[in-house]
Amino acid sequence: MHVVSSGGKGKIECYHRILYRDLITQVRFSSLSHFKRELGKFDRRYNCRKKHQILE
Repeated sequence: MHVVSSGGKGKIECYHRILYRDLITQVRFSSLSHFKRELGKFDRRYNCRKKHQILE
């Protein structure tokens, strides 16, 4: 897991909540490798979104 954060309590919990909401409940995975690919895509989107929030 590669989470960009500027500190603060609950960042891992927040990541897991968003991961569950935006990926796990939305995609039916056909294999472990499919899950890993989708998780990589999710991490890139999540990190990009977090970087933009920090800059605002």
